[in-house]
Amino acid sequence: MKDEYISAKEVAEFLYCERAWGYRLQGKADENALLMQAGAQKHDAIAAEVTQMTQRRSLSRSLLWVGAALFIIACVLFVLASR
Repeated sequence: MKDEYISAKEVAEFLYCERAWGYRLQGKADENALLMQAGAQKHDAIAAEVTQMTQRRSLSRSLLWVGAALFIIACVLFVLASR
């Protein structure tokens, strides 16, 4: 071991993510950082897609209610006009 002491930063890093701490000690931190960054970008893309799908679902429900209301109004007007 090159250092005789453990810094507070190292303890905090270990407590936050034991794997990241271990990878850094093995010299693999840069390789895993790239993988984590790619994973984070993929998660962001998925989150954006889910948000868009949620908005589309909300819009389609609204249009469905408007269509149902227009259908009911048309039926009522048809009944009133046939009297």
